[in-house]
This record gives sequence, structure tokens and C-alpha cells, in this order.
Amino acid sequence: MRVTRTRLGVFTLLALVLLAPGCGGGHAGTNAIPDGRMATVKSVSPASIPAPPMARTAILPSSAMTSVRTPQSAIAPLGWTQLPGGGIFVAASPDGSIWVLSNQGPGPDQSIWHYANGNWSNISGGATRLAVAPDNSLWAVTAAGGIYHYTGSWTQIAGGASDISVGPDGSVYVISNQGGGPFGRGAWRYTNGAWTALPGGGVRVAASWDVGTYLGNITPGTLWVLNTPGDLWYWNAAFGFHNLGGGGVEMAPTSNGGIFVLGFPQGPNGYPLWYNDLNTGTWTPQSGGGISIATDSAHVYAIGKAGGIYSTPLGPPGPTPTPTPPPGMLQASVNSLVFSGTGATFSQVISVSQPSYSGPFVLSGLDTTVATAHIVSNLISVTPVAAGSTSLTVTGGNGQFVTIPIGVTTLSVPVQ
Repeated sequence: MRVTRTRLGVFTLLALVLLAPGCGGGHAGTNAIPDGRMATVKSVSPASIPAPPMARTAILPSSAMTSVRTPQSAIAPLGWTQLPGGGIFVAASPDGSIWVLSNQGPGPDQSIWHYANGNWSNISGGATRLAVAPDNSLWAVTAAGGIYHYTGSWTQIAGGASDISVGPDGSVYVISNQGGGPFGRGAWRYTNGAWTALPGGGVRVAASWDVGTYLGNITPGTLWVLNTPGDLWYWNAAFGFHNLGGGGVEMAPTSNGGIFVLGFPQGPNGYPLWYNDLNTGTWTPQSGGGISIATDSAHVYAIGKAGGIYSTPLGPPGPTPTPTPPPGMLQASVNSLVFSGTGATFSQVISVSQPSYSGPFVLSGLDTTVATAHIVSNLISVTPVAAGSTSLTVTGGNGQFVTIPIGVTTLSVPVQ
């Protein structure tokens, strides 16, 4: 049985209260950030933390992995094919191969295995989290926080990380292992050799490779975050953080309009598997469960609680996502405002518009001793206060702005 593109429901976690099954999270993409759950977390830049040494393990033969095979009852069998071997973590590569952390090692850093064309191969080293880049190179985080890049040999990058993901442009995203608060630790982006702190914080991060645009301002370049209570958030530079309305412990966004999540509560086979169709913003349960989840453009991979490694095809793509055209030129209904008196009686309303952009529009630059302004949607009400001159700048999408000169030439008694 194939995993269909139905919506996968995750029990919503709010303040650590689990909702009952059947109450899958509604789409909260238009909601502002509530109660500080995604406030920026202060943390130390990974650049300032030397990478702890990675263990240099002996390379094992493929038989060390293929001799491990857990019963298929470790995961719901319908639609899933079990692969040879056992693990605790899986990361999918764009070339159709997978990387797995073995479940056979004694310490927190487990041996690293590559499964391609039906064969397992082991590389030296150990890690606790993995991520794969668009060029199929491997990134790893160790138990001590070391960040490493593998391109046939390991390169030390930095330290201070607890989770890692790679975006479609090759940017690396990590969650710090330093400091933090009740909702998680700081998030950082590594691009062109430089580290940049990101807003928010959490415990798990996943960069989306999806080029579509979906409900709630989910756009290309979206970053997915799970925080300490398990709340699922998404962030992009244009719209900031929003809560999707579900929760879980692990996540795997697809490249065609969805996200898989291992939700709550934990059962004998691990955490239940759910799916959100971002075209509609609703959740539905899927067969299976586990402790680790990953996707590529064609498959979903899961590891069951007992260590079994499973694969199932993704269903056919959903509706073609709406492309996101760049915002056009911002225009205002007037070029200037001139008032002959003060007070509400003399107020004027102007409108602004911008193709392919509906807001929000931001007001700035106004001297409020001369005039005040209030905006609702794209309508701006300007009220003269006292004789003088000023200007109002309205900023829209893509950095477009218009500046409207304002003059108040005659004082009159304000109308209350």
C-alpha cells in the first residue's frame, strides 16, 4: 500500500496538554506568535566553539549491518518494505540513497552507514544526528556538539550544535547545544563560511526544499522547527514564525506540499506517523510509526522503535502549488496631502496597492505633532494635528515604498 497524499494529523501540543485523537491540529498559519513560545533564544555562535574531536572508528564490513534485521512487527506493515539492517536515525539523500546511524554501538555516537543500490557501506566516525546536502554530501553532529562535513573525508566545521539540517541552497541550519530556555535553544545558519543567528529557537530543525507556496504564507525557503513542548512552527524571512497547529518529536518536510511528523503519544512501535497536506492545512494519520523519519522526492523512510528500517513510496503529487510572483510596484491613490484645518473633520483616507502583494504595509516617517495615521488593510486614514509639514512613507513587499508629502496650512479648532 502506498502512502497517499492525504493529510496527516498530529495531536496538537499546547502547554504540554495532548488533545485526544481526532482533534488533529488546524492550520494556524495566519496566527501571530503567541506567549513567547518562539521568542529568540540567546546562544553562543558555533563559530566560537571548537569542534570536539570525532571518533575515528574502524570501517566495518557490510555484513555487520546486514546481519541485523528486526521483526517487521516493529512497525505497522501495510505499505512498508523493510530494509536489511538496524538503526536509530535515518537521513535521505537526493540521489535516492539513505544514511543511517546504527543501533549496535555502545555510546551516544553511533556508527554511520550508507545504503545505496541495495548495498550497505560504513564510513569512519560516529554521530548522533545527520543531514544530507543537495550535492549528496553528508553533515553530522556528534554527542559533544561537533559539526562535521563529509565529502569522502571529514572536515571540522565548528562546535556547539545539537541538531542539523541543510537547505536547498546548501545553507546549514543547526540548533545550539548551549544555553536555552523552556522552549528550546538558539538556531543558527551557516552560509559561505559565516554563522548568522536566527530568530526563535527549538530542539529540532528541518529546512524545506519545496518550491511551492501554500496556506498561511508557507513559501520557498521555509524553515520548520519543533520546540521543547513539541509545538510545530514554520519560519521564513518575509513573514516570521507561525504555528502550524500540530506537534511531535521528529519531522520530515516533503518537496511537494506536505510534512510528515512523528506525533504523540508514544506507543509500542514508537511515535505515530501523521501527515499534513499544506495545500489544505489539515492532518491525517498514516500507517506506521517509529523514532526517526526522513523523505526524499520519492520515498518516506522510517525507523521503528526496535530498530527496523522501512521504506514506502510517496503517493502522487497533490495539486500544483501556486507560484509566487515577485511583488510589483507599490502605488498610492494620491501623490500628496494638503489640509486646510486640523482635527477629525479634515481627515482623509488614501489607499495603497501592490500587484502580487496583499500586505502587511508598514507606515513610518510621520511627524505625529503635525499629523497622525492609522492603517487597516490597505486603507490609511490621515488626520491633521497642527500646522506644519511632514511626510508619510508606506513600505510594502520586496522593499517597495512610496513617500507622500503632507502639509497642514491652516490651524482650526479640533473637532472632538
